[in-house]
Amino acid sequence: MSSERRAAGLRPVRARHNVVNSLVRYLRAVDDHDMSGVLAELRQASVSFGGPEYRGVEELTEVYRAAFTAGGRTRHLLHEVEVEVAAHGPGVVGRAAYQRWSLETDPPVMTALGRYHAVFVTEGDELRLVRLRVDRDWQQH
Repeated sequence: MSSERRAAGLRPVRARHNVVNSLVRYLRAVDDHDMSGVLAELRQASVSFGGPEYRGVEELTEVYRAAFTAGGRTRHLLHEVEVEVAAHGPGVVGRAAYQRWSLETDPPVMTALGRYHAVFVTEGDELRLVRLRVDRDWQQH
């Protein structure tokens, strides 16, 4: 097998690894109320929760600070990650189901079910998150 074919075969594996790691780092930062961690993952991304898109440090800080205040302690669980690598061009799309649990009660209570839709572009050997859409299928009110 040529090194070019071997590299092409590894592209989806690397993409999946990078997408899953990025989403897990993002969720860990959200659960830890770690604003710098959230911004590190979303530094050049737009984010939508079923409404307007937020982007830039100021908008994202405002949105996540409000969420941290309102949401209390949480644990997000990521499921069923699907990664699609564009045949031509730099695009990679990650889709994943998630659950959000509140840790404010004993036992914990599930407070949301939904899906993440994350779009990445390739920069050298790395992927950069450029759009994150959070679709909530159900949320406790």
